[in-house]
Amino acid sequence: MLDDLTMGTIVSGSVLGLLGLFMFLYGKREGRPMTVIAGLILGILPMVMHAMLPLWLVSAGLVGGVVVHRRHADTSPIA
Repeated sequence: MLDDLTMGTIVSGSVLGLLGLFMFLYGKREGRPMTVIAGLILGILPMVMHAMLPLWLVSAGLVGGVVVHRRHADTSPIA
């Protein structure tokens, strides 16, 4: 398990873990449960996924999902 740890996976895990921490804290402060959940998942994900490409793809999907949800949830229809 520790044989596949390279400098790239360590740096990627650290960057994505910090991004998850920041998303969690931001979502908690702003009262956005979707951002809190995505931040928690992003913080835990590098501990269970050690392949860099799937890790970055799943992380990009999580962050993109939060961005799309936030962009569409904040707009109100013109009546």
